[in-house]
Amino acid sequence: MRGYWIAGCNPLLRSLQVSLNRQPLQVLYPGPDDLKKVKIDIVAVHGLGSNVDWTWIWKDRTKHVHWLKDPDMLPAALPNARIMVYSYESRWHTKAPKTRLELCGEELMEDLHNFRTKTRDRPVVFIGHSLGGLVVLHCLLFADRIERFKYLPARTVGFLALGTPFRGTKMQTLAEKAAWLMAPAGSHNGIITDLKQDNKHLADKVHAFSELRERLMMPISCFIERYDSDYGRKVMLPGVAKGMVVEEESAHVPGWGRTFLYTDHFGLNKFSGPNDRSFLSVTAKLQDIYANTENLLERRNTITRNRHFLVPFGRNENFVGREPILQQLLERIPPSANRDDCQRTAVEGLGGVGKTQVALEAAYRVRDQHPACSVFWVPAVDSISFEKAYREIGKALGVQGLDDDKADVKSLVKAALSCDSAGNWLLIVDNADDLKLLFTNVALADHLPFSRKGSILFTTRNHEAAVRLDIWEHIITLKEMNNAEATKLLQTGLKENQTNNTESTARLLEFLANLPLAIKQASAYMAKTGISTTKYLNYCQSSNKTMAELLTASYLELGKYEEAEQMHRQTLELRKAVLGRKHPSTFDSMDNLALALRRQGKYEEAEQMHRQALKLYQAALGREHPNTLNSMNNLALVLDSEGKGSTRRPNRCTGRH
Repeated sequence: MRGYWIAGCNPLLRSLQVSLNRQPLQVLYPGPDDLKKVKIDIVAVHGLGSNVDWTWIWKDRTKHVHWLKDPDMLPAALPNARIMVYSYESRWHTKAPKTRLELCGEELMEDLHNFRTKTRDRPVVFIGHSLGGLVVLHCLLFADRIERFKYLPARTVGFLALGTPFRGTKMQTLAEKAAWLMAPAGSHNGIITDLKQDNKHLADKVHAFSELRERLMMPISCFIERYDSDYGRKVMLPGVAKGMVVEEESAHVPGWGRTFLYTDHFGLNKFSGPNDRSFLSVTAKLQDIYANTENLLERRNTITRNRHFLVPFGRNENFVGREPILQQLLERIPPSANRDDCQRTAVEGLGGVGKTQVALEAAYRVRDQHPACSVFWVPAVDSISFEKAYREIGKALGVQGLDDDKADVKSLVKAALSCDSAGNWLLIVDNADDLKLLFTNVALADHLPFSRKGSILFTTRNHEAAVRLDIWEHIITLKEMNNAEATKLLQTGLKENQTNNTESTARLLEFLANLPLAIKQASAYMAKTGISTTKYLNYCQSSNKTMAELLTASYLELGKYEEAEQMHRQTLELRKAVLGRKHPSTFDSMDNLALALRRQGKYEEAEQMHRQALKLYQAALGREHPNTLNSMNNLALVLDSEGKGSTRRPNRCTGRH
């Protein structure tokens, strides 16, 4: 009575069919009056072609035993558990739905979320038989991707997989043929597509789940069948297919718990009584999980408390495209990707091509996908910025001696990150372009940490820098956006009539060289002013100075100095790439950035930037040029703010180029 292939002919089997209108989750134990004693939830998910009403029942001619609810079985072993069964559509033969394993997992998550409205903090243990184990796997992976569901994996304290085909099964081919033969009766093989042995899609999901398990330190026990099964009976062909339904190499993932049960595949989820050998093995694992629940949750909380996210920029909500690059990065940069080394990776590309934005999105995705991994961001534009970021990391890690007058901050933090006690971390070194800064002078490269729990991601315009940083095989080249991506980015936040002149829009994107940085700045200004691509293109072509004012002035006027700083840094990077380091407009950007720094009280960095700009102005334009005098005035302003004397300044400047 396990299958549905003759359900339409047999009244008894028709009575066993799962109503699609029934509640998806049913509480078997305890009764409604005993819910106050519940401390943990157990959710059992049945397998392929099964029925929630009988899949967990052992029976012979004299008795039926439901081990999940009979008083002397699981309720006796775990009296403080709420035991539930999940009902879902797993039929792959007669009138089977066109469903997929991932969809089943998503529905399980949604159903649990809706059912446990008042108990979402309660720990959960899953039991999955055969296909049901894969449904649980997809449920937890789905929950981990969706912000409002992330609590479920965080509260999942154990998973028992009873004959789950993590690498698929050889019997999938037989089931597929049976579904094909019965197609005229409405059969469909949608739910078994991913059960083919060594299916790549399934392998990728199991790999992702392994990372989730490791991150959450989740106890998983795999139970493996010892005896052959007559699987032919499931497809009306008794004796035709007899053997292991799920062999050991598929039922067990290396690194997970493994226990053999002396039964066939269809007996893994049915036990004859409290002294049943298989029942005792399964129950012992559940009791261990329950006993260690409090300790496990505390360890997770400790790791979360010790995790740091020091990234100076907010997430770009309008980030578009670049998915192939991001996938490459996310397979490489988490420390768990290589436990034998502190891997180094570089994103290389021209200025303004979007390296920083890609690294920023990668930082947030690592934070979301690897909660135990700290993420640190260090700008390598100059030694002051680098050391300041290192100091912040040192404070977060509790490094001693940072405030000593002669403290070597960079060496102290390098040593701290190189210790295992720092935990897992990703260090992002942004704008690692200057060879002198990296390898001579202050030699920032000498202060990069090494830990097998760490990973370093660089962004750079300089291929030689990447090579000298000992990154050979893992340099990812980022190019300008394609036309579709560039158009989508430009249109973000704009009204349709601002970009409906397709010719002007295309010409503007061509003028901006499809560079994400320039496009983002253009879109931001157009959104603020309401002008069209045609008018903005005219502004851009009129003069470089007009363009600079369009891109950067608005934030200062609104008092948004942090946003202004970020915009000025991006504008400076763009001008260096497009106009060159010795162009007067590049000097303007340096001075404007210094002004934004001064407004935030970052006087030392502002002073250094003003001095660099003034030196360049004097060399390129002369000492008497108005821009040179303006730059001198700006330097005097920051010196006054620092209390460094009464430097005279011309009474003529606005404080901005």
